[in-house]
Amino acid sequence: MKEHLEAMSEMTRRGADFRAFLKFMEVCVAHWKALWEEYTKPRWARLRMNSYSGKQHAFANFFNQFSALKENESPRLVVAYEA
Repeated sequence: MKEHLEAMSEMTRRGADFRAFLKFMEVCVAHWKALWEEYTKPRWARLRMNSYSGKQHAFANFFNQFSALKENESPRLVVAYEA
């Protein structure tokens, strides 16, 4: 698996160079089967689910703070963006 990851890390899909993108796709296709076999292992599914649950929990906490502010009405919420 290490050699597959090293081959993938040498390539990038970013940028506007079409030849570089084609080279990236060639490397992806060459190592696709090994990478897919690793990705479908149960441990990666658990990690994806834990990540998803963590994001849901963070959003819930964030929006619960807003509902608490609305109920209290004394503090005022001000959102400012810097240029």
